[in-house]
Amino acid sequence: MKTPKILGMVLVFILATTCVWARSNVLITEVMYNPIGTENGLEYVELFNQNDVPVNIGGWIISSSSYDTDATIPNGTVIPAKSHFLIADEGFALSKPASWPLADHEEALTLSNTAGGVALVGSTVVEDSVGWGPVSNPKLFEGSPAALGDEGLSLTREKSGDAYIDTGNNSKDFTYQQPSPSNSIGQLGPNKDLAIELTIEDSAPDILYVNVTDEAPEKSGIQVFPAPGQTKNLEVAVGVRDLSGDIKGVGLGFDNISLNLTDVVNETQPTRVYSGKIPINYHITPGLHYITVTACDSGDCATSTIGIDIGEVLAFNVDTTKISIDTNLGGSYQLIGDLDPSTPAKPTLQNTGNSPLNLMVSTNGLQLNQSQIPPSAISVQISRAEPVEFFELSSNYLTTESLAVKGILRLSLRFDLPRTLVPGVYNGHITLTAVK
Repeated sequence: MKTPKILGMVLVFILATTCVWARSNVLITEVMYNPIGTENGLEYVELFNQNDVPVNIGGWIISSSSYDTDATIPNGTVIPAKSHFLIADEGFALSKPASWPLADHEEALTLSNTAGGVALVGSTVVEDSVGWGPVSNPKLFEGSPAALGDEGLSLTREKSGDAYIDTGNNSKDFTYQQPSPSNSIGQLGPNKDLAIELTIEDSAPDILYVNVTDEAPEKSGIQVFPAPGQTKNLEVAVGVRDLSGDIKGVGLGFDNISLNLTDVVNETQPTRVYSGKIPINYHITPGLHYITVTACDSGDCATSTIGIDIGEVLAFNVDTTKISIDTNLGGSYQLIGDLDPSTPAKPTLQNTGNSPLNLMVSTNGLQLNQSQIPPSAISVQISRAEPVEFFELSSNYLTTESLAVKGILRLSLRFDLPRTLVPGVYNGHITLTAVK
């Protein structure tokens, strides 16, 4: 069972009302726009977070030469530091080769094979773009577009050592290579399929196999990781053989969930394949869970059970990533959070993983040219109750109150503002990091 130990989020605070926006240092590193054979289900765009801290990309879009909004990344999505994120066409999980990993996000993509491009559009700026062929839209390329490549090759950003090259010129930064997509968990190897054959003397069907994608095949057992803050649909495929071809139905049970599976071929044959999707909630308890499949014909029923290991996921969400504060010099300003995730002006923390966690809080202070509000002038309290005392951020602060699974805590801050400060707009960050 794999346990991601740390997941971070950066909360940007601005005193006053003005801000200069910059790119977030998230790059497009690989694009498959012309797969071999069918276009459906195999196109993808790979991203990479070059930062040493996580980046919230919730609400960002993939713009293409086909649609201004070709795909939208779900709210609350975070790329861990130095990690990839894979956006793929709808149906990717069923169409991809076994050696490719699952996508972090599937949505219908329409990428041109001849003159096209994609742009990663953040909340305020185009974060990155890459074009190919004679594309004319300047939003969809940097410098000059890359040349067209052969069918089945991916347009891949070059590296210097372990670092991606970004000169701002697509024709220099990208070449065509064999596809090697990576997701936020990492490159996965082939799936491990557990084939089960039951020899029964009467007319009950034989369940040949129950297949679930193993998300960490280097570990023993079948590993599945919940999606932070979301319900994840876990695809299951079941092979059933009945010599009479008289299969009446195939269903499965998982925890308190019961599903009827769909006949993929929908024909009367001795061997048939059934499929379905198990909804996995984000707060499911880590550990071993069981899938039990039942297949019945007119005479009898057969059952088969496999175990899957639900991995531990540390994840949390803040109902805002930016707060603007307008105040006067002298005295203290307090920002009191609440327990309502729908009020971003009063910050709220939610546990969107399946394990309790604590939070480490740090800051380098706020800056205006040579004038600074130091970390010692910024204090924090993370609690369910309204704050009674605040803790200075002159050093990293580790919360004493844990954020329970599905739990909510308020984030409160205090700023001590002496009259000696220069009036103006101070910018800075407060960093929250999940700790097991």
